[in-house]
Amino acid sequence: MKVEEIRGLTPEELGEKLSSLKRQLLDLRIQASGGKLDKPHRLRDIRREVAQILTVMRQAERKSAV
Repeated sequence: MKVEEIRGLTPEELGEKLSSLKRQLLDLRIQASGGKLDKPHRLRDIRREVAQILTVMRQAERKSAV
């Protein structure tokens, strides 16, 4: 998901997307620890997307505080 798409989401949608990604990340970490991870690049991709969502949420928070 691109940053422009993330910025277009509502705060509720961002929260849902964030919780979904964190759940996926946990599942992938469990698979990785068991040695059954098919696509190891997904770990990096999901971490990056989580960071992008958190950044957009923080920017919106700071924008509303000003």
